[in-house]
Amino acid sequence: MKTIFLFAILFLMISCKKNTKVPNVLNGKWVENTLRADTIDFTINNLVDATSTYFEFKSRVFTDSSTLPFTIVNNNTQYTYYLIPNSIVLQNWLSSNSNGVSYNFKLAADNLSFTIQKFYYRPSLPTGLVFVKL
Repeated sequence: MKTIFLFAILFLMISCKKNTKVPNVLNGKWVENTLRADTIDFTINNLVDATSTYFEFKSRVFTDSSTLPFTIVNNNTQYTYYLIPNSIVLQNWLSSNSNGVSYNFKLAADNLSFTIQKFYYRPSLPTGLVFVKL
């Protein structure tokens, strides 16, 4: 009985440990710098759980004229993420793929912008996206 109690206490201590994978410098809203049509909102973490690792991605809806008939594209969704050296692993909540996909990621030294490999469909954007803090 004493052993079960000790394991229960240990389990509670481990499960209450704060997640240190998410740097606080990401908190806030960020806008893509080229078209300024897409935003990433990390503040959703603070509204639900300070240790959560997901963000809300909002994108201006656009018409893709490269397809016939023209297609309306809406990229709005949420992503679960975690950071690894030089990369961010994203898992789209609307995707049937439960594995995350790794993208190049680099936070600027001043913590006011980051560069991320393009992770959503918008043909007019380059492959390396710069997001700046609002």
